[in-house]
Amino acid sequence: MAQAALRQRLSTGTIPVEEEISDRARIAQLLIRTHEQLGQPQYVQDAIGHLETILRRVPEDSPDRAKHLHALSFARVSHYTLTNSKWSLNAAVIIGCEARNMATLYDRDTRLQILTNLGVAYSHRHALIRSPEDLDEAIGCAWEIYHSAPEESDSYDINLNNLASRLRARFLLSRNPVDNDDAIRLVNKLLSRTTPGTIKHGMALGQLGLIFADKFKRTEAIQDLDESLKHCKAAVETVPPRDETRVAMLTQILELYRARHRKTNDAADSKSLAHYSGALFEATPPQHPAHGDRLLDHLRHLHQYAVQSGDLVVYLQTIDAAKRGLAGMPPSYSKNDTCQAILASLYGKRYALSKELQDLRYMAEHVYTMATAHNDKVSHAFSPGPAMPTDWAREIVKNLDRLCQAPLENATRQAADVELWEAFQSSGDPTDSAVATMHKLYESHGMQLEVWSEAIEAGEELSSDEVAARAAALKREREAAKEERLKKPRYRPPEYKTEFGVRSLALDPGSNDLILDMSGLLESMLGYDPTVSVSPKEFLARAAQVEERFIAKAKAEGRSPNLKLCHMCRDLTRLLRPTTKGFELTVRLGLPFGNFFQLNSRSHCVACRLIKSKVTAPSGMLHPRLGKIDPEVQGIRLQAGQLPSGESLLVIDYGLYHVGELRIVTKENYRQTLRQAWEMDGSSSFLAGLKARRGPVQNPDGQQVDLNLIKSWLNNCDHNHGSGCNHARSGTRLDGTPITVIDVVDECLVPLPKDGKYFTLSYVWGRVEMSATVLSNYRDRCKPGALTTAPLPRTVRDAMQLIRSLGERFIWVDAICIVQDDGEQKARDIANMDLVYGRAFATIASLHGSDANAGLPGVAPGSRAPQKVETISISNRSEHLDYYPGSEIMEDVHLVATTGPFHLASEVSVWDTRGWIMQERYLSRRCLYFSPNAVYFECGREILAECGIVDQVKDPKHGVVLLDGGLSVQKGCRENPLTSLSFMHDASPAERLQTAFTVYSRLVEPYTRRDFTSKSDIVDGFAGIFAVLNEHLESTSHHGIPSPLLSYALLWTPAARLPRRGTQLPSLENLVGGTPDLTFPSWSWTGWDGPVDYRLFEDVDKKVLLPTPMARLYEIGHGTSLQPIEVVGYGKPEPASSGSYSEASEDGKDANQDEVAKGESSDGKHILMKVIPGPDRGTSWVVQPPLGPSAPQDAPPTATILHITAPAVPLTAFQITGPKEYLSVQSQVHAQSSQAVRRVHDRNGNHCGLWWEQAGYGYVGRGMSPKAESKMTMLGISAYGDAYRRRRGPMRVEGDIPMYDEHAFPAMGPGSGLVHVLVVDMDMGYQEAIGNRCTVAVIHSKAWQAASPQEKRVAIA
Repeated sequence: MAQAALRQRLSTGTIPVEEEISDRARIAQLLIRTHEQLGQPQYVQDAIGHLETILRRVPEDSPDRAKHLHALSFARVSHYTLTNSKWSLNAAVIIGCEARNMATLYDRDTRLQILTNLGVAYSHRHALIRSPEDLDEAIGCAWEIYHSAPEESDSYDINLNNLASRLRARFLLSRNPVDNDDAIRLVNKLLSRTTPGTIKHGMALGQLGLIFADKFKRTEAIQDLDESLKHCKAAVETVPPRDETRVAMLTQILELYRARHRKTNDAADSKSLAHYSGALFEATPPQHPAHGDRLLDHLRHLHQYAVQSGDLVVYLQTIDAAKRGLAGMPPSYSKNDTCQAILASLYGKRYALSKELQDLRYMAEHVYTMATAHNDKVSHAFSPGPAMPTDWAREIVKNLDRLCQAPLENATRQAADVELWEAFQSSGDPTDSAVATMHKLYESHGMQLEVWSEAIEAGEELSSDEVAARAAALKREREAAKEERLKKPRYRPPEYKTEFGVRSLALDPGSNDLILDMSGLLESMLGYDPTVSVSPKEFLARAAQVEERFIAKAKAEGRSPNLKLCHMCRDLTRLLRPTTKGFELTVRLGLPFGNFFQLNSRSHCVACRLIKSKVTAPSGMLHPRLGKIDPEVQGIRLQAGQLPSGESLLVIDYGLYHVGELRIVTKENYRQTLRQAWEMDGSSSFLAGLKARRGPVQNPDGQQVDLNLIKSWLNNCDHNHGSGCNHARSGTRLDGTPITVIDVVDECLVPLPKDGKYFTLSYVWGRVEMSATVLSNYRDRCKPGALTTAPLPRTVRDAMQLIRSLGERFIWVDAICIVQDDGEQKARDIANMDLVYGRAFATIASLHGSDANAGLPGVAPGSRAPQKVETISISNRSEHLDYYPGSEIMEDVHLVATTGPFHLASEVSVWDTRGWIMQERYLSRRCLYFSPNAVYFECGREILAECGIVDQVKDPKHGVVLLDGGLSVQKGCRENPLTSLSFMHDASPAERLQTAFTVYSRLVEPYTRRDFTSKSDIVDGFAGIFAVLNEHLESTSHHGIPSPLLSYALLWTPAARLPRRGTQLPSLENLVGGTPDLTFPSWSWTGWDGPVDYRLFEDVDKKVLLPTPMARLYEIGHGTSLQPIEVVGYGKPEPASSGSYSEASEDGKDANQDEVAKGESSDGKHILMKVIPGPDRGTSWVVQPPLGPSAPQDAPPTATILHITAPAVPLTAFQITGPKEYLSVQSQVHAQSSQAVRRVHDRNGNHCGLWWEQAGYGYVGRGMSPKAESKMTMLGISAYGDAYRRRRGPMRVEGDIPMYDEHAFPAMGPGSGLVHVLVVDMDMGYQEAIGNRCTVAVIHSKAWQAASPQEKRVAIA
C-alpha cells in the first residue's frame, strides 16, 4: 500500500527530491526486512528499484550517498542468494567498493556495515568463480572489522564467523598453516563468547563441523565424519529458515551423508539423505537456478530410501513427498520428465510390493499423464524426442478403472489380480523405465485386460481358457483392421484449396483468426451478390439503391429513419441501442462492415466517417500497411467491447488488424475521450465546452497539447518504472564522452553539466536550410542569446519551446550540437550514438511532415486540426435510432474515435522511413512522438497516447479479453529488441547466443527497409546499435555481422529484388545497372540495397531456434592478412589443415563439370532473354543470362574477403524449378510481398527444398546458361536436426509453402533434418578464385547427403 501511494504521488512530479529520497529509503528498508521474514523475492526487486532511483537523485558529493550505495549493494547480494545471478553479484561488489571508498568520510558504524556486506559479496563471488583475489579481498574486509568493531557488538561476533570461514577456505587453497590456526582460534573464541542454542553459537558449531569435514577428507576416518555431522546438524537447527547460511550448511550435511552412505550402505543414512535433501530443496528459493536440480536430487534420494527400506508405508510417504515437490514446479521445469519418471517408478515398485490392483492403476494413470504432457511439449516446441503413442496407455487406464470398481470377491477380478501381478513381475527389467515396463505389460496382457474389464461390466465370470480365447480373437480382429487401413491410399490434399473447393487463406498467426465467406448471408440481406465485380460507378449506383430501399422500407413501417446513419449502421449492425442511462454502442450482427472503398460510398454516415478516419493515411488514401492486405481479407470488423467501468465501446479491426475504437462521449468519460478536455472549465457542463464553436474542442486556433499529461507520463516512468526505463542501453562506456547541448533558457550551446538532464530530438532534415553549426559559427553560438536570432527550423524551435514549457533546460539536436564540418567530432559522435540517446532523459520525435520545418503538432497554437466529434440526434429513445424533427424527446449522442495504434501513425511518417532514425528510437530510454493528431509516449513498459484506451477491454457477453491493458495503442507496440539484452547477463553461452541473434535479426529486418540519402551510410546508421550489441557479446563486427553470430547472420534472405549496393536493378535503359561498391561485401546484407529477412530460422516462444553450425572455419582477409574469426561459443578456431579440403579452381569450376558456352542452352542455342509469365500475379518478367565481366577484375578489398571452410556440393546436383511462389510480408500474413521462392528438386525429380529468388539470378534453372550454373557452389552453413513435429515452410497468403515433398522425404523422426545453404557464384571475373554470394536455400538433409557433399574452402567477397 505504501509503495502504491508513493508511486501515485511521484507520478505528479510535485514531491520535493529530499522527501522522495527519504520515502524511498524507508520503503526499501521495509521491503528488505519483510523479504527476510516472509521470503518474498519481488520485495527485493522493488527495493533495488527504489535504491537505484535514489542514487540517480542523490548528488555524488552527498554525505548520504555511501549509505544508499551500501543499501543497494546489500539488496544486490540478497538478489544473488535468490537467483544465483552472477550479474547481480558483480554489481554488489562494484557498488560496495564505491561505498567503501566514500565511507572513509563517515562514522565507524557505517564503514563497518559497508565492509561486512562487501566481504560477503566478495566471498560469494569467490565461491562462484574461484578467484583468489576475491577471497583475499573478503578476508581483508573481515580483518579490518576484527580490529575496528567493538568486541561487545553483534557485528564483532558475526565477523568472527565470517573471518574463520574465509581463512579456512584460503587454507584449503594454499595450505598455509597460519590460516588454519587462525581459523581454529577464531572459532574457539566465538564458541566461548556465545550461549549454546543461539544463532551465533550455531554459527561457531557450523565452522567447527566444516573443520572436521576438512579433516575427514584427509583421513577418511568415520569418526571425523560423524564428528562433523554432529556439529553441522546442531548448527543447522539454530539457523532461521530463510537465512542464507542454511542452504550452505544443508549442502554440507548432504555431502557428508553421501560419503557415509558410500561407506556403510546403511538404510538410516538413506533416510537422512532423503530428509536433508528435502530440507535443502525447501530452503532453496524458487527463483534460484538450482531449485529444480535440488528437487531431482531429493526425488532420487527418496527413491533410494524407499527401495532400500522395502516398506509399503515408506513408499506411501515418499510418493506423497515427491508429489508435493512436483506440484510447486512450473510447467517449463526442465527436469520435469526425469522427476515424473522417478515418481512413476515409485508407483511401480509399490505395486510390486503391495500386489494391490489400485496401485497398478495409479502407475498407469501417471504413465498416461507423463505421455500426454510430453506430447504437449512436442506439439508446442521442437523436442529432442518423438511424440509418444498414448492410445495403449489410455486403454490400460480405462480397463484398470473397470477392474478396480469390481468387488474384491469377484472371481474375474481375483484372476486378473493374480495374472497381472505375475505378468508385471516378469515384464519388469531393472534397466527399464516405468513407461517401458507398462508398455510391455500392455503388449503381453492388453487384450486380456480388455476382456476382463468387459466381462466385469457384463457381469460374466470367465475361465482362464475363455479369457485367452477372447483375447486372441480380439487381437486378430485389430490386426486385420490395421492391415485394411494400411491398404488404403494416403489422402494428399491439394495445395491452395480448402475442403469446400474455395481459395484457402492462412490463419492469422497472432490471433489464429479464420477467414470465413459470408457473401451468401450478405446477398440475402442486400439483394445482390457482393462477390460479383462491378465498376466503381455501378457500385455507387447500387449502394445508393440499397440505401433508398432501406429508407423506403422504414417509411412504409411508419418510421422516420435517421439520415445521419447509413443502412449498415442503422439497420443491419445497429451500432447504438437505448439503455436506462442513455445509449450504448453495440453490434447486432457480426457482418462484414465494408472495405475502404465501401466506407467512402457511405460518407454521409457519421459513424462510417469516424471508422474510416482510423484507416486513412494523411494523404486521404487507405493506410499503406492496410492497403497491402489481400483483397479477400480487407474490410472492417466491429466487435462490441466493455471497459471495467461498464462503458461500452466498439473495437475496430481492418483485415484482422486492430486500428482503434469508437466511444460515446459522456460526462463520466469526457476527460479521457476529448483531447482538449484539459482546457475545459470544470465548473460548467462538458456539453457546453463540446458544442461551443470557439470552445477548446472546436477552436482551430488552440489544440495545444496538455503539458501536465506529458509531465505525468515522464514522471511516472522516471519514478516508477525502475532500471528497465532508467538505465542507458550500453553497459560500461558511460563516462568520458563530452556532449554539447542547447541551453533553451540562455539560447546558446553549452557543454552538458555533469549529471545534467537533457532531451534529444529525432526528426527529418529534409531539403530545408538547417542553419547547422559549423566551425565558423560554433564559438558565437556558445554565447548566451546567440540562438535567439538564428534561423533555426520550426521543428527545432518547437522542441526548444517544449523543453522550456516542461520546466527543463537542455536538448541535443544533431544539426546544432555536432559541428558539421569537424570531421573528428562527427566521427566520434556517430560511433557514440548509443551514449547520446541512451543517456538522454527522453527523445522527442517528430512524425509530422517531410522536413525540419514541419514543426511539432500541438506545441504551438493552431498547429494541429481539431478532434473529430460526430453527433447523432435520436428521437423518443428509438431502438431503430429514428429521428423525428420537432419531437419532444430528443437525445444527442456524441461519438469519437480513439487514438489509433502507434505503429500505424509512425508507418505513414517520413520519419519512420529514414535509416538514421531507427537507432535514435531504440537507443532511447523513453520517447515522445508528435504525430499530426496525437502525442504518443513510449518507454520500456508501455505506449500511451492522448485519448488512448488504458484499461482492459472485454467481450460483454463472453468475458473474453479483446484488448489487454491499453491495446488500443499497445497492440501496435513493437517491442524494442534491445530490451532483451538485459536478460543475457546470467544466461548460458547457448542462451546468450540465441538471445543475441534474436535481437540482431529483429533489428536488421526493419533497418534494411529504411532509406538513406547516402547509401554508404548503411553501417554508420547502425553504429550505435552495433556498439550495444558488441558490448554485450564482447566481440567485434565485420561489415554489419557480429563475429559470434556469423554462422547464423550470413543466412539472411532477400525480402525483395535487391541490387548490389551502389547499383540499380537492370532496366531497358540500363541493362548493367552500374558498378557495385566493393567496400560492402556480397556475403553481408550491407552489400545489398534493400530489405532482408531471416526466414530460414524457426521460432520457439518468440525466440529464434538456432541450428547447428556446419562450417568448420571462417577467416577474414586474404593472403598474409588472413585472420580466423571467433564464432559459436566464443572459442578460438583452429586454422585449416592442409589437405583437409578442396580449393575452388581458378575459374571456379569443378573438374567434373561439363563445359557449356556462356549464354547458350544445353542444345547450343544462343539465348538473349526469356519472357516468363507469372499467372499468380498477372504479370510477366524478362530474364537474361549473365553478361559476365568483359575483362578480368581486380581483387576486391582484402577486408571484405571471407573464407568459409564447409561441406559443399555443386549447384548442378539439384534442379531449380521455374514457377515462383510469393511470400507474405512477415508482419502481415495476408499481404503479399515482392519476394518469391522456387522449389528445389533432387536428381530424381523430388521436391527437396526451397531457393530464394535473387535479382540477377532469375536465369538459374531455366536452361539459359548452364555454364554459369556449373560455376555455382552450395555451402552447408548450418543445419537443423531431426524434427518431432512438422516444420512449417515460409508463409504465403494462402498458408505455408511446403519445403519438401513429405512423401519422398521424412517430415519427422530420424533423417528429417534441414540444411541451410549459402549459394556462391564463382564466375565473377576476379583473377583469383573469389566468388560472390548468390542467394540462400534450404535443403532436406536426406537430399543433401545424397548429393555427396565434400568439404571445400571458398572465398567470398
